[in-house]
Amino acid sequence: MCTAAENNDKVSIIIPALNEESGIKNTISSIPRSKIHEQGYCLEILVIDGNSTDLTRDVALQLGAKVIVEKLKGYGRALKTGIYAARGNIIVTIDADGSYPTELIPEYLQELDEKGLDFISVNRFSKMEKGAMSVMHRIGNKVLSLVMRLLYSVDLKDSQSGMWVMKKKTLSIELI
Repeated sequence: MCTAAENNDKVSIIIPALNEESGIKNTISSIPRSKIHEQGYCLEILVIDGNSTDLTRDVALQLGAKVIVEKLKGYGRALKTGIYAARGNIIVTIDADGSYPTELIPEYLQELDEKGLDFISVNRFSKMEKGAMSVMHRIGNKVLSLVMRLLYSVDLKDSQSGMWVMKKKTLSIELI
C-alpha cells in the first residue's frame, strides 16, 4: 500500500460499469498492479457503477476496487464522476468488459512521462478478438477516425476508444 509520503505520483484507474459481473473480474485482475508499483506509482482502482442489478459491485470490492454508485445514467457521466473522485495525478480509463490492453498500462505511463505528454488515447483494435465489434461499428469507427485525422491532423486509429491515459491537471471537471 502506498502513502502520499512515499510518492507524489498516483494513478487512478477508472472503470465505468453497468451489469458487468462477467467482465469486471477479468478486467480488474488484468491490471498489472505490481509493475505499476515498481514504476513508483501508488494505485487506486475506481469502479463507477451505474446502479447494476447483478454482482458487479461485490466482485469489484472483493478485488480491492473502490466502488462509487452513480445513479445518473450514462457512460460519460460515469467517467465524469470517476475523474472527479480520482485522487491520482494520472488518470487511466478502461471499460469493464476486458476489451482494452491493460497489460500495457505501465508502458503508457512510461511514455506519458518520458515524452512529456498530457493525454494518450489507446487503440483497442490490437487486442480485440475477431467478432467482438460488428462490421458496421468497425466501419463507423474507421470513418470517424479518418475525419478526426483530417480535421485535427492527429494520428488517431481508434477515435471511439474508451482507454485513455492522462494527467489530471489537464482536466477541468465539475459535477452538476
